[in-house]
Amino acid sequence: MTELLYHGTPEARPVQHLVRAGLLSAIFENGSLRTIKLGDQEVARMIYFALRDDQWNTIPTRISDEQLSINDQSFSLTFVCGHYQHDTEVIHWKCELSGDETGTIRFSIDGTVLHPFLRNRAGFCVLHPIIETVGQAVTITHPDSSKSKGVFPELIEPYQPFVDIAAMQWTLPDGAEATLSFEGDIFETEDQRNWSDASFKTYCTPLHLSRPVQLQPGDQIRQVVQLAISPSQSPVSPKRSTASPTQHPVLLPTIGLSHAIDQPKLKADEAAQLRKMGLNYVRIALDFGRPDWSEWLTVGLSEAKRLHVQVVLAVTFTNHYQTELSQLQQAVEWLNPSISAVEVFHTNHPAIDSTMLTAVAAPLKKLFSGARLGVGSAEQFTELNRNRPAPTDSFDYLVYALNPQVHAVDDQTLIENIAAQADTVQTARSFAGDTPIHVGPITLRPRHYTEADHRQPSLLTAGWLVGSLASLTLAGASSLTYFETKGPKGVIEGIDPETNQGQVFPVGLVLMAMADWQGAECITEETYNSLTVSTLSLRKEHAKLLLVANHTWDEPVFSLPDTFPLPAQVWVLDETTAPACMQAGELPTMIPVDARTVSLKPFAIAGILTQS
Repeated sequence: MTELLYHGTPEARPVQHLVRAGLLSAIFENGSLRTIKLGDQEVARMIYFALRDDQWNTIPTRISDEQLSINDQSFSLTFVCGHYQHDTEVIHWKCELSGDETGTIRFSIDGTVLHPFLRNRAGFCVLHPIIETVGQAVTITHPDSSKSKGVFPELIEPYQPFVDIAAMQWTLPDGAEATLSFEGDIFETEDQRNWSDASFKTYCTPLHLSRPVQLQPGDQIRQVVQLAISPSQSPVSPKRSTASPTQHPVLLPTIGLSHAIDQPKLKADEAAQLRKMGLNYVRIALDFGRPDWSEWLTVGLSEAKRLHVQVVLAVTFTNHYQTELSQLQQAVEWLNPSISAVEVFHTNHPAIDSTMLTAVAAPLKKLFSGARLGVGSAEQFTELNRNRPAPTDSFDYLVYALNPQVHAVDDQTLIENIAAQADTVQTARSFAGDTPIHVGPITLRPRHYTEADHRQPSLLTAGWLVGSLASLTLAGASSLTYFETKGPKGVIEGIDPETNQGQVFPVGLVLMAMADWQGAECITEETYNSLTVSTLSLRKEHAKLLLVANHTWDEPVFSLPDTFPLPAQVWVLDETTAPACMQAGELPTMIPVDARTVSLKPFAIAGILTQS
């Protein structure tokens, strides 16, 4: 089924309704209001409500009884929403959403608790876009009617930039004034770029309050969010569609994959598939919390040799790190591995444990002579941002993991969040100085999830990879570790022993397309709408490669940059070519192109090659 190839599920395109409130436009989708814009300016990315349990898991919803009335400059709608846990409705909500000709949007929810529930949050969240807010002054009105001033931060703020909020007002780039007001709870704002979300989030129930809270049947929850716009006297100016070329081209980072633990050992044909991707290294996780760590270390080292790549050894110690260091020394004496880098983590510390690092850094450097030592967080960037290392000579680079769906899991959110990956590198650079920044593992889902994301083998994920590579490369990352080698979280499916068949996922095909481009310059020639199209432009000697990814269900016609020389050759990975390419483990056939446009089917990826 085509939808399965598009985004990993047979579900069709989400139902969306375009609504307007005066000069504002927005999209209503599945109980949320998205992409609220004034002309070409995004005012709010999303207004939605959520139920989070005592472990911060998001409880799924079921929407029913939608009643919509949509006019040219106003709208009103009502719907019923239930939050369900294990098919039991926990909270029943009655919801009203309206917008009028003055540019005011009002969203109210009335919830009745039906089943006992421990909650960390129950109510509204508002996502603010980054581009239109960074650097803008904001006035916060507090519950006691006092006011304070602030600024949406440019670098990622480790903790809440705004707290104790009853209302907030800020100026859009064109001079219009936006005002958000809240009823039913106290709100505060966090910088979601800490978790690689491309937004600030203003949410109900401050985090300093005691949690979780026990909800009992019959409890009532009522909240209101209102967004109002006062347009400026000057007309809204559209964003520039082009940008000047990057003055200082950066090199494509070294790229590696995580060794797939708990998967069958690599077969010869699988190793051959992976070698075609031109990988620089494999990251082998050595977790002393696992009793079988030595077995997987042995397997990982063997497979790295078969792939002809270097090894990054990611060691996670426990509180018994002195004993574990001795065990590692014994394993190294037996295996005699060649290690290019060692990363050090602690199972009980989300970021750098200075005491442990002091104890193990020198022995590790002696044990792995010539290997670089990396420290940071095997979890989110937020942990490194909140636990910044002191200047020291005991490590050679900083590293942190990344995934795009800590807070939301829909397709659009994955694409929206690509832009924030660059912000993590830029913020890390602000406190790392000249220390190299390595990012990884980069995965679709948080790595502690045992179940793989259903979109791993999809075209959508391949397009997300193109955007991620561009975002992190242009921000100056030195090394990027993606996904796993094989299996449901990998870049290849793995060969079925019964059928002797196994696909290369579209993400693996994208890596194959870049196999010969190690050391290439990454350049920016034009800026496109990153919510619909991502591009990665590489230059090596006299050749240029432009990767283009369509992130939408539409079929756009992509215009080549004016600086891109013709004639060229192009391959397109889409619904017509992908099935055969995935089965064969080969890129689509190149075809000549002498026009400055390329047509793309939904979620297609194109590679355009030319000689300059």
